[in-house]
Amino acid sequence: MDTLSAMRVFVEVAQRQSFTAAADHLRMSRSSVSNTWLFSSSISQRACSSAPHGG
Repeated sequence: MDTLSAMRVFVEVAQRQSFTAAADHLRMSRSSVSNTWLFSSSISQRACSSAPHGG
């Protein structure tokens, strides 16, 4: 799965506050959404940790 698709899953889960609702909306299996969530959350953590900090 490409990064853009993974981030789309991340956003859907966050907005719907449910893996099941996001999976239904995206027409994916719940296990695929869960696995993609883990991947996309690791991407977002890396992005946040590498962002320059003001100060």
